Amino acid sequence: MTETKKNYFWLVLSIGITVFIWHNSLQDAVNSERASLYFVALVRRLLAVTTASFSISWLDHVLRKLAHLTEFAALGYALMSLFVHLQVSKLWHNVGNVLALGFIIASVDECLQLFSVGRSCQFSDVCLDLVGVIVGVLVAWVVKRVRGLR
Repeated sequence: MTETKKNYFWLVLSIGITVFIWHNSLQDAVNSERASLYFVALVRRLLAVTTASFSISWLDHVLRKLAHLTEFAALGYALMSLFVHLQVSKLWHNVGNVLALGFIIASVDECLQLFSVGRSCQFSDVCLDLVGVIVGVLVAWVVKRVRGLR
């Protein structure tokens, strides 16, 4: 794949992940809870083969937080890959750019929930989202090092 195609790939992927994140935030509380409980039921079925037992509310809470972390880790990875392929700046400047963009996207994400019935804006979720971005940046850095890219 040519460098230009890689750049477009990472740009489109970053935009797509952002749209996915914001779309989820625009769901009202009923639809958001329905989607969350689907995964809770799935995890409970997987846990049924073990002796572990967790309450539905606890699993719901943990899975929602893991969803935040995972989607923002994917975003951090995609954004970091974009900046590295664009060779915008030195690595640490790229990390700063990705963290700044991650913070903006996470802040908008939480503010969008104010317009969704039954949802709220939580600063703790912005912090968790940033942790996800950091995880994505670290994974991108490890992949870059393993592949020997400059």
